[in-house]
Amino acid sequence: SSQKAVLTTEDVKVTEDGKPVKNLSVLSSASASGIGTVLLIDSSNSMKGSIQSAMQAARAFAARNPGQPLSVVFFNSKPTVALPLTTDPKQVKAILAKAPKLGEGTRINDALVAAVAQVRGSALGAARIVLLTDGDDVGSTTSLDSALAQLDAQKIRVFTVGIRSPDFTSDDLQRIADETGGTYASATSPEALTKIYDELGFQLGNEYLLRYRSTAQ
Repeated sequence: SSQKAVLTTEDVKVTEDGKPVKNLSVLSSASASGIGTVLLIDSSNSMKGSIQSAMQAARAFAARNPGQPLSVVFFNSKPTVALPLTTDPKQVKAILAKAPKLGEGTRINDALVAAVAQVRGSALGAARIVLLTDGDDVGSTTSLDSALAQLDAQKIRVFTVGIRSPDFTSDDLQRIADETGGTYASATSPEALTKIYDELGFQLGNEYLLRYRSTAQ
């Protein structure tokens, strides 16, 4: 596995209007006020053959960055916040140790709004969502346009992962990723999920948030 770089203010030079900025801070993904992730995991009945692989993939993602702010939300006929944002690896491990109870419905748009609510009430400086589903939205009270508007207002990127199934088309997941600045990945089998999530965990774990006080009026 690749080594993770650690940046400090000595490594980063930031200027505004050609002048070095003052009071620059560099926050890694393992900082409570840095960059957090919400794992959105489809727990509809159609995930019966994939949910164990989905949980294994989620564990691989979390293992890449222990101590990062992480939230877990399962969704079917409604979103369920299984784990509010936390930096406690023990809580993360406990929630991801077993699969959720499955149910009817696939309310993707409503789940995205639930994830936005997690971020809106937090101290995070930035956030992203990793969304996994094997089907299209079924039953959401929120339109996709409304969900995208709320994501944009909070500047949240969404990295979407689709498991191919008879009920699945990639159009919405591709649009969500494109319009929020994330990426879309397609899993041809449940077993392919761990590699996708492991790579996402490495990529997102090597992001940093730079903060400084602007002199602009």
